[in-house]
Amino acid sequence: MFRIAIGIIPSLLFCLTFAAAAAQDNLPSTERVWKDSSGRFQVTAKLIEQVGKKVVLQTRSGRKIEIPSDRLSDADQTYLKNMESAPSSPAPPTSDADQPKPIEVSNDPEAELDSAPRLKFSNTVWNVKVSAPKSSEFEPTPVALPKPHGNRQAHAANSLLMKAAVSDISGSGPSAQTRLMIGDFRTGQLTELPAVSGTAMQPNAILGDGSTVVMIGMGKDRTTTNEDLQSWDIRDGKVQRGDIWKPYAGQSNPGIRFATAGPDNRLITCSKGGHIVAWQMPQRRALWQIEMGSPPYWHTNANLSQLAIASATQLVMVDLLEGKVTGSQSLSDLGRIYYPKVSFNPSEDKLYLSSIGRVLILDLRRNEWIQDTEISGVGTSNGAIFCDDDYVLIDGSTLVDWKSGAKVDQYSGLGAPIPMGHFACVVSSSELRALDLPLKPVAENGTSPKSMATDSTSQPKEVAADKPASELLGRWKFELEETYASGNKGMNRSTYRFAPDGTYEVYSTLAMSSGSNSQQLYSVTSRERGTWTHEGKKFCMTETKSDLVEFQSSVPEVSRQTFETAIAQKSPPVCYAVFIKTKNLVEFRDTQGNAMPLQRITTELNVR
Repeated sequence: MFRIAIGIIPSLLFCLTFAAAAAQDNLPSTERVWKDSSGRFQVTAKLIEQVGKKVVLQTRSGRKIEIPSDRLSDADQTYLKNMESAPSSPAPPTSDADQPKPIEVSNDPEAELDSAPRLKFSNTVWNVKVSAPKSSEFEPTPVALPKPHGNRQAHAANSLLMKAAVSDISGSGPSAQTRLMIGDFRTGQLTELPAVSGTAMQPNAILGDGSTVVMIGMGKDRTTTNEDLQSWDIRDGKVQRGDIWKPYAGQSNPGIRFATAGPDNRLITCSKGGHIVAWQMPQRRALWQIEMGSPPYWHTNANLSQLAIASATQLVMVDLLEGKVTGSQSLSDLGRIYYPKVSFNPSEDKLYLSSIGRVLILDLRRNEWIQDTEISGVGTSNGAIFCDDDYVLIDGSTLVDWKSGAKVDQYSGLGAPIPMGHFACVVSSSELRALDLPLKPVAENGTSPKSMATDSTSQPKEVAADKPASELLGRWKFELEETYASGNKGMNRSTYRFAPDGTYEVYSTLAMSSGSNSQQLYSVTSRERGTWTHEGKKFCMTETKSDLVEFQSSVPEVSRQTFETAIAQKSPPVCYAVFIKTKNLVEFRDTQGNAMPLQRITTELNVR
């Protein structure tokens, strides 16, 4: 390896489909506010049809929404019953005013951001809403996929609609083709769209209308990049594409870090510079914005009403229905957070924050960190999700009981699952699946998983170290800033974890910036795993596997392939002379006498 350091509308759209039918004679043409049975979600629309136990509403933008009437509020159901008993009246003559008006789409994202309100966050806010837990309402049906046509790309999912989208990309340049597929886990049906030529894009979000998929450029078509988004409207088995737009045009770091669906047909985007914006689609109107200062990780809850955002230094909670910050706290008391991932549990009363192999659990009701434990030998390249109230899934493979820190199961072939409330969405070459993890009962001999977490006799035994205990067990960090002959500056940051079983893991990040204006040129993060030995003052590390975790570059000459090639080259074993300064500071020296100070990363939990 090349060593970088030294060496929507949730309940109303439960069964959303599109309808095209004439309004019944006795239905009013005026708009009213419709609410779901929980009272939390609403939409302003006309009632244009009522058939059996379903109603069809039409919003101002012309969108038609089909809704089971038993999911409406008591007031709305009473309104419908009164309409049924009311005498029919002649249908009023239609006029242009009754027709849906053309949708006005904003083509000036910079002007939108200038006018959108900026949400502020402080370290003292905590008014996060926690609803009563809900059980899963149905058993998801797997969706069969055809044989891949080219490279199958990362998927997008909407936990409210229980749908997922995936694309196959083949060719490059003008000959590039994108095949988009949408799976419905409620019915098991797949909508397979015709190939779109001359483009290479992958799905980022399925909007609340159920027919719009927001796609992001891949660069392989030589016309779009990861700065570009495009709405693909799916109707009658065909794709109608909108124009390409750049949400962060004119900014220094305009690449899209993530895009995800919000409530009421909104789209939440984040730039690689940490600028988060809520857009009303399809108008592309900026509703609000918040700047984190650095690229964060995110997760929305199952009904898309809350957004959790975590950077290395800050946790922010946003109410997506009201567009306001409801919770914020500094993460500095938790020690340094490396490559954070964040995920709601299915009951949505806790939040899982990962920092490489650390598992931190936040009680959302009390705003208290109730767990901070170290899990050795795992990374988070394939995500870290709160897949079950009792378990977290790390790196798409390792199931961990978060209360005890015990590894209780190991999976393969899940890739990078997307959390969808009680389920985890995964994609393979043959199917889309919404898995209810754990896949099988974790405990054996009649012991429930819950009791297993508290019964010490049921806990897996600690792996015995096959060598004397070392003062170097635990996590360490190393930082070094260098100035090169070109004037450019490089910041090296590495975290080391030395486990009792003799294995280690290193995450290394090199961020290169321009010496003239301090603008970031490129950033690369890698992960190295291997084994270690410590005898006396000799400490040796033998690499077994390395991979590229994240890469960003604004310099055409610096490519991802360059680093992938370098990292793929396994480094020979390396030994250092180790000097123990204090229990929290050690120094490694190579054979040339170069010194590398390592500072221990403490994991003491400060509970608020």
